[in-house]
Amino acid sequence: METLHRNLSLVTSATSFQAQTAHTLEVAHGRAWVTVVGQLDQANPDIFLTQGQVLQVAADQHVVVEPWPRFPGDELSVQWVDLQK
Repeated sequence: METLHRNLSLVTSATSFQAQTAHTLEVAHGRAWVTVVGQLDQANPDIFLTQGQVLQVAADQHVVVEPWPRFPGDELSVQWVDLQK
C-alpha cells in the first residue's frame, strides 16, 4: 500500500492506495474503475468515475483504482487532495 500525498498521478494499471488521512480522489483525465474495500462482512463496491468526478475517501480506507478506458490508448490521471491541509 502507498501512503497518499497531494499529487497528480497517471494510473496505468490497478493501483492500491490507503491514506492515513481523509482525501478526495478526482479524475483529472479519463475514466476510473474504483473498488472501495469494505469491512470483512460487507461487499466491496465498485464505483465508476469520469473526468471531473470526485470520490471522498475516509482516513485509513483502502481503495483500488484502475483505468476504465473507453477507447484503446485512453489514459487515466487522478488528483489526490488531502482534506487535512
